[in-house]
Amino acid sequence: MEDIFEELGLEIKDKSKTVPQYFLHYDTPRNERNTIKIDATFPPPKANQYQPMQIHEIGRVVTCQSKETWFANKLVAFIERHEKRESTR
Repeated sequence: MEDIFEELGLEIKDKSKTVPQYFLHYDTPRNERNTIKIDATFPPPKANQYQPMQIHEIGRVVTCQSKETWFANKLVAFIERHEKRESTR
């Protein structure tokens, strides 16, 4: 994956040491979004829905979580943090 990122001109800002997760930087005009997160879970959770989306900033179509799945996963993470730590931080 890192070779592909390099070919696409994406700079690795950060990456996980334990799972395939990357935060990639790309050039944009000032004050515009310039980072994309790429991660992989095998197998993908059955409840998640995915769809191809045009990511205009990098000029590519990428299969991503649907907005509904993304939002639901954010809520689940919030609840799990609270249950585990009795805090949302």
